[in-house]
Amino acid sequence: MYEFHKIHPDADRSGALRRRSRGCVHRRSRRRCRAITFSFTPNQPRFSVEQIADVFAELMTEVLGLPALRGAGRRLGRFVTSRLGYAYPERLAGIHINLLSLRRDTALPENPTAEEKRYFEEQAHWMKGRNGLHLDPGHLNPRTLAYGLTDSPVGLAAWIVEKFHTWSDHRGDLDGNIGRDDMLTNIMLYWVTGAIGSSFWPYYARMHGPWPIPDGARIGVPDGLRGVFRRILRPPRSLAEKDV
Repeated sequence: MYEFHKIHPDADRSGALRRRSRGCVHRRSRRRCRAITFSFTPNQPRFSVEQIADVFAELMTEVLGLPALRGAGRRLGRFVTSRLGYAYPERLAGIHINLLSLRRDTALPENPTAEEKRYFEEQAHWMKGRNGLHLDPGHLNPRTLAYGLTDSPVGLAAWIVEKFHTWSDHRGDLDGNIGRDDMLTNIMLYWVTGAIGSSFWPYYARMHGPWPIPDGARIGVPDGLRGVFRRILRPPRSLAEKDV
């Protein structure tokens, strides 16, 4: 998540008090995971959302000895953060996510509100589209795609640029709103580490495993959601409260 450097420009200033462990930075009260690229090593175990949450809980509380965590996430991180809130409520002060995912088998209420109808229409559109539920080859057959993208820098660049174009609010100007330097940095982080294949595996596990929050269970810590108007899926509060 290189783009976060604009939010936390001082996260890696030289001389800052910090400790590094398993690809993450601990600096005072701020933790930034180096995403999937710098945490990859060849032949490492393939982690699911549940296993990633377990590793974070152990790292932050048992290894680094932090008394209370504050979790935040988006995309895959939203699943990990929600799982942390469910599985380790005693270790978290709260969680914050900026993309809320509900179960895809959530049924339309008998007398849906306008917001609920709008959400199910968005979900139907997302599921049928080429990016439905991340249902691209990377999450259905990750190894097949990984060989091609690891072998071809042009192919890898095309893959990543297309995702930024489809998922970001670039207002028709990808260069102006993302910038080529930032785009190339994102591409190079995956190219030089060879980590594009491992980045697919948590999504693959999510697609082929149970929902991270068991049926009928709830997240046991205070949680917040940053609502973004242009998000592809915007579940209303009425559905979110039932699901999480």
